[in-house]
Amino acid sequence: MSAKVTIHTAVYPPAVNQMVGWGGELGTEFHKLERQTIGAAQRLVPSDYSKRRLLRDSIKVGKRGESARGIWTEIGSDRPYALYVESGTKPHTIRPRNGTHLVFHWRKIGRVVRMTSVSHPGNRAYRYLENGLVVAFTRWINSA
Repeated sequence: MSAKVTIHTAVYPPAVNQMVGWGGELGTEFHKLERQTIGAAQRLVPSDYSKRRLLRDSIKVGKRGESARGIWTEIGSDRPYALYVESGTKPHTIRPRNGTHLVFHWRKIGRVVRMTSVSHPGNRAYRYLENGLVVAFTRWINSA
């Protein structure tokens, strides 16, 4: 199953009424905010994460639209593990999907092991997308 992490950003409705299109002044500013958010989020992907490069490169702009609350955009990753890195996980047990044993190289002991289950300690929430939006929004407001 693929998880998608998204951020919705809304703009004050009277400002949307003046919007000519995504190529107009407001749309251009919104694109600038999107680019800054993606850049900040990519820099905030945890450096100790084994799939860092894959996760960093998968952060993209999704849908854009208008609603009663203003205009919005989705920024996120379609990697299946993106949500777990963003919001963290609780301690849990990992069991094999196929077969009876998990077989993997355990770096800590330096050899291949076979186990029927593993107790994963969980991960802390990194909030790289959420914090990336805060950094970008602060930069965007200060440049105006």
